[in-house]
Amino acid sequence: ASKVDQVVQVRPMKAPRSLPRSTLPPPAATTLIHAFQRTVQRYGYQKAVHVKWQDKWHSLTWRQYYARVQEFMKSLIHVGIQPHDVVAISGLNAIEWNVAYLGTIMAGGAATGTAFHPVIRVDSVEKFVSIQPSLPHLKAIVLWGHDLPSTYASSLPVYCWQPFLEQGLAITKGTVQRRMQAITAGQCASIVYTSGTGGTPKGVMISHDNFCFNAWAMEAAATSSQLSHRDVLVSYLPLAHVTAQLVDIVLPLWVGYEVYFAPVVRNGPRLGKTLKEIRPTRFCGIPSVWDTMAVKLREVQGATSGLKKHLVAFATSRAWKKTVQSQYGSTGASPCGAGIAEKLVLSKVKAALGLDRYLKNEAETRLVLDTEGWLRSGDGGAVDDDGFYSISGPLHELVTTAGGAVIAPVSLETVLKRTIPILSHAMVIGQQREFLLALFTLRVESDEADRPTDKLEMSVQTFLSSIRSNATTLAQAQTCPKLATYLDSQLRQVNKATSKLSFGNFIQKYVLLPREFSVEGGELTPTLKLRRQAVCDIHRGLIESTYA
Repeated sequence: ASKVDQVVQVRPMKAPRSLPRSTLPPPAATTLIHAFQRTVQRYGYQKAVHVKWQDKWHSLTWRQYYARVQEFMKSLIHVGIQPHDVVAISGLNAIEWNVAYLGTIMAGGAATGTAFHPVIRVDSVEKFVSIQPSLPHLKAIVLWGHDLPSTYASSLPVYCWQPFLEQGLAITKGTVQRRMQAITAGQCASIVYTSGTGGTPKGVMISHDNFCFNAWAMEAAATSSQLSHRDVLVSYLPLAHVTAQLVDIVLPLWVGYEVYFAPVVRNGPRLGKTLKEIRPTRFCGIPSVWDTMAVKLREVQGATSGLKKHLVAFATSRAWKKTVQSQYGSTGASPCGAGIAEKLVLSKVKAALGLDRYLKNEAETRLVLDTEGWLRSGDGGAVDDDGFYSISGPLHELVTTAGGAVIAPVSLETVLKRTIPILSHAMVIGQQREFLLALFTLRVESDEADRPTDKLEMSVQTFLSSIRSNATTLAQAQTCPKLATYLDSQLRQVNKATSKLSFGNFIQKYVLLPREFSVEGGELTPTLKLRRQAVCDIHRGLIESTYA
């Protein structure tokens, strides 16, 4: 736990400049606790969260969920957690994650998650205990999913999950009520760290009213059908990040829908099988997840014939266009939903309730937020002759060649992946180089833990067969002359199509990498964002030999 009361501005709810007051959330739900209590009153005996244990789904109703959260809150008070203290949560998605998160907020504190230690075991606890001298505010460690040995001893209180929930039994109802009543709408509820793709991760402080506004806006932006307590969603995105916190924790509090936690296999959730079993009515995914789904749909479509093939194509086309909704946002900015999208102006966004501030980093806060309330997103953009805005990508990712040309690699990469559909990733580099170089990875199958293997996806194998290539693995693809000829021809097409984007600086060479990018490999963040510098460091040998 760590004090943040000196850096958290507790402010009253007030109308933001960018939206009329009539669009604000109902005053009775300006804190997450109010939203939680309202949903418990409405849907108390309906199921809220589900977890699979011993091949059987177990559930908590909204009343049981609230009671479990309150148990955790009381135990936090028992071990000395005060208002504005911070509780760090480390682990894969689970009911315990949500309970710890909401219990911290209910106790008047701020929750923060970390994706750097997704799997915590008893030996992992020792690492935290060993750095106790550098953590003077650390009160206790709570372990879920594992039991401590009977002989375990530590200089710091370490609890298993159930024994910890029993620590707060003596905390009175009056103490609980006073702690919750002291929570204000402008109080920090969560500290979410940025992915660090553009530098050192920064802690974004998000207030109760910020979360409540976003929940209201996301509900209003549901274009295909109204969100309701009858909806079902599968939790799989890392809860340490703001998108997952919104759709897996906050929005259910607001609307009342059910959340299933995808069972964990080794280092990650088993998403595919869970989706088939649960058949959720709502699904939130980052672009790479949707890309994977699209590939699988094309594989199914390619495996059919005749009338069935046309029916699959027709149904997929209609469903894909009608039910998938894109959102623009970041850790520090509200997603562009109802009433916000018109405020998008090139590299600045003025949201109703965006970034509150960075934790203990006023200098970075001033760089991002200007005096008029605009958030500098850090993206470059342009306006075409018809008045349409487009985003070329983060400014920190711009490539400056040895000749002085400044190029947005994201635009080139988009064209590459569209032109060469068998690619899973395309990354353009060339900082202070004589020419641009593209790094390619091919689509591969995943194992049970959703980790990439060496085997090419069936759609890739089918395509390679069409160009008379016998490659079925990445290793075979790297030495396949037929594939090399195909990639060379497609690269020429891309250079011709993107001559204006690259200012005549063509992609002269490419490298077909020996493995797919992954979180475990270090090329992707937990939310599957590309870590460009890490990719260059990992594959520096291949890059330098190609430039030589």
